[in-house]
Parts: sequence; structure tokens; C-alpha cells
Amino acid sequence: MKNLLIFAVNELKLFLSGDYSNQKRIQNYYDVVTNGRIVVFDTETTGLDTVNDDIIQIAAVEIVKGKPGRSIESYFATDKDLSPTQTIHNISNEHLEQKAINKKEGLRIFLDFIANDALLAHNIRYDYSILNSNLLRVDLDTVDKEINPLFCTLILTRQLCKLPSYKLGNILTSLDLEGDNSHDAMDDTKATVNLALYLRDKINATK
Repeated sequence: MKNLLIFAVNELKLFLSGDYSNQKRIQNYYDVVTNGRIVVFDTETTGLDTVNDDIIQIAAVEIVKGKPGRSIESYFATDKDLSPTQTIHNISNEHLEQKAINKKEGLRIFLDFIANDALLAHNIRYDYSILNSNLLRVDLDTVDKEINPLFCTLILTRQLCKLPSYKLGNILTSLDLEGDNSHDAMDDTKATVNLALYLRDKINATK
């Protein structure tokens, strides 16, 4: 009875302090990564306009009960000028001519891969938004965050770690994690997987 009372008092303190939703979100993240399936993904695009820019590469890796599993990766052609962003992601028109597949088919493969499971990305607000705008443009159903819960390593790292920078590459360096923030979607996804598992372990260590 005493433990139950202490729990209730602590929950009330969290609620009154405004941290309740954050704490609950962190616990939800831990539960999904530890006991369920979450899909980590990243996109490379023709720019930062989530309404009009194109996805030219998308990659995803599943984490099932705390273990990395299957992965997928696709490239898509674009009629937009790549020169403003090619210096970032190193994807050229020649590269896309060799590797690009039909965009609608590739995005359908992505939707099949994520199924109804949670999604995770570093700054997921951007990737989620540009993903849905690209899905709409090829007449596919958008991802519903009520069906696919969204988690963000950028937000989680800010909540759980005091670091000088929260850019993915700088986080990897600060926390001495394996991974390469090369702005290749698969490289960045694999790096985010390592960060995701680190954050899972950090949450567990505070229990």
C-alpha cells in the first residue's frame, strides 16, 4: 500500500511539473524497442521543402525486441535539379539512372515493410512530412501516426543526454557510438539504430 501511495504521489508530481507526457513517451519508447517492433528510417531528398521536394533515397531497418533485423533501401529518379543538394548526399543523376526503381512501387514496398509498427527517425518531423507528401503524389495512402506511432531520436537524445550538439554525427562522436552520418540514407539509418539502442539502455539504467 505504501509503495502504491509513493507511486501515485510521484505520478502526480510529474503531471503537475509538466513532465508527465515526456516521461510517458520515454517509457513508451523503451517498451516498444524492448518488447515490440520499431522501424528506423531515413530519407535523402532534393531539398528541404516537404511539400514539393522529392525523396530520392529511402532506407529502413527494423528493430525487433531489441535486435536489429531486416532492412530495405530504394532509390527514385527525379526531374528536379540535384546540384543544390548533391554535395550533401553525393547522389547524382547518373547514380539514379543505375539504381532508381519505380517510385510508387518502392514506396509501396516501404509501406509493406513498416506494416502497422512504430517508426523512428532522427528529426522524424521532417522525414514523416516529406514521406507523406511523396506518398500523396503517387496516389498511395499516407502514414497515419495513430496507426504507426512516431518516435524521434533527436527529441529523445535532448531529453536523456546533455550534449554540446544534437546533430546525428556529433551525437555519435560525443557518445562514442559506431556509425557514419554520411547523408546516405542507409548509413544514417544504421547510425540511428545504434543511437536508438543506446537510448534504450540508458533508460533501462535509470530504472
